[in-house]
Amino acid sequence: MEISFAQLLNFFDGDSSKASNFNPHLNSMLKHNVGKIPAGTVLYLPNHWGEVAHKDLPKLVRKI
Repeated sequence: MEISFAQLLNFFDGDSSKASNFNPHLNSMLKHNVGKIPAGTVLYLPNHWGEVAHKDLPKLVRKI
């Protein structure tokens, strides 16, 4: 399952700098906001979004 950058930014209240801080491996992709994040890419989210992500994106997110 792929996720768009807009979907990822929703977890960071639209703040791309926050998203970059949590996911520095996506910096160039976030900067250009193009395409989708490939399936299998590790995404880091703020703690308060963990349960929401598990409901909305069950195949994409796992707890560590």
